[in-house]
Amino acid sequence: MPTFALVTEGGTDQAILKNILNGLAIRITGDELDWSASRPEVSAGKQTTSGGWERVFEFIENQELFTDMLLRNNCVVIHIDTDCATHKNFGIELHQGGERRPTQDIIKDIKALMSSKMSEELINSFRHKILFAIAVHSTECWLLPLYGKRRTPSNEQNCERKLAVELSKKTDTRRYLVNREMKLIKDFFIYDELSSPYYEEIDAREACIHNESLEQFITDALVFIEPGDDEGTKN
Repeated sequence: MPTFALVTEGGTDQAILKNILNGLAIRITGDELDWSASRPEVSAGKQTTSGGWERVFEFIENQELFTDMLLRNNCVVIHIDTDCATHKNFGIELHQGGERRPTQDIIKDIKALMSSKMSEELINSFRHKILFAIAVHSTECWLLPLYGKRRTPSNEQNCERKLAVELSKKTDTRRYLVNREMKLIKDFFIYDELSSPYYEEIDAREACIHNESLEQFITDALVFIEPGDDEGTKN
């Protein structure tokens, strides 16, 4: 199997992305993917190095570190949430003329922004190994369809709280909340459990129907997993 690595905002994002991609790989090839060390580092379910969208940008701008990861892996997944996109150091507008911008336009602009932070040499040599995971507006939005929330523009906002509300409705999922409040426990293993339904084809298919940025990510990921496409195509 090809070897994948992750560069994400946080450790919980890694849990979600691994389950999505492993589930996809099993359905296509019969095996899970091989994973190498990712950033930020996670140990015993806890994130042990700093994260956030600024750290993602810093990593892809560091040609030496990024090139080393690309050389060691068949695919490097670069994740970013869009909830902070309007920050002055991010610089992507989420609204235009008072209206919410289309999800696909936001994804396109962020892919272009992230590519612009990479050196031309790196892009020319490794574009076929880079898979973007742009979550509008957070990876918790990719969990919402698994727990009852359907595709509407409003369900791309405040997803962590909306997910907590859904989890609070059932006795067996309340344990994922901080002191039973409307806040999720930020733990790799908890997010691993929450995203484990992505191993099931019917759950993954239904979730894609109800979240556009998730659907785009899985479409892009297919190129890297399907047999015969060892090098993929930059998305």
